[in-house]
Parts: sequence; structure tokens; C-alpha cells
Amino acid sequence: MAVEIRSYQFEDAMILDPKEEGVKNQLDYQTWARMNEMGPAYTILVDGEVIACAGIRIFWEGAGEAWSIISDKDSSHLRMILQEFGRRIEFVIREMKFRWVQVSLNKDNEKGIHFAQHFGFKRKCEMKGYLPDGSDALLFAREIKQ
Repeated sequence: MAVEIRSYQFEDAMILDPKEEGVKNQLDYQTWARMNEMGPAYTILVDGEVIACAGIRIFWEGAGEAWSIISDKDSSHLRMILQEFGRRIEFVIREMKFRWVQVSLNKDNEKGIHFAQHFGFKRKCEMKGYLPDGSDALLFAREIKQ
């Protein structure tokens, strides 16, 4: 198994086929995917195939929003993805001196909620009707002491 990590490109998100409700089927998925180029972001390939993308979109100095897209095709690489994204996110948070990083997730996205909690994000609030399809989201955040 050959694993490659490179800088994220908009086209990577278009290759993936995420199953999460409200992600790829939203009308402005392409706009969202392009916006993710504005900040540190990575793509993971396994044997030359894009399997995941993640990064932090910067709001302003010290604050941003974490995001990820993970293919549901092959979950055998999930542990490796989780570990690698964790290392990358921690590096970016430290190097860019983030004080606040948030992530918004569909309230029914159990896998995403588990990932957020694994990375040290704490639930802050429920956001009614927040997502593009009108569904509810949960806001998780990490407050980082520098």
C-alpha cells in the first residue's frame, strides 16, 4: 500500500464521493470545495487514488474552521486517515497559532461527531436549519491556549 499526502486541490474534492447527507448533494458543493483551497489543506492518496481531503479554512488570524471529506468506498484506511489528519491538524494549529478552530456537522453524522471529539473538539451548540439543505447542525470547537 503506497500512501501519499499532498496539498489539497479543488479537483480532489470533485473526485471523492462522500455519502454524508448535505455534503456532495448540496447545490454549492463546488463553491465550498473551492473555498477550501483558502487555508492549509491536504489530500491523502492510497495507491494513487484520492481517499480523503481535510484542512482548516482561515476566518482571520487565530480562528478557522476544520473540514474534511472522506470517501466511503473503502473504510479499511479509516484508522490511518484519522491518525494522519490528527498529526496534520495539530501541526497546523501549532504553527499558525490558532486560538479557535471550529467544525459544524450534521447532527446525525455520528462518524463526524466521533472524529471531532477524537481531535479534542467540544460541542458548543445546536444550529437549527444551518446546513444548505435546511437540516440542523452541531457546532464543535477547540479553544487553544497559546
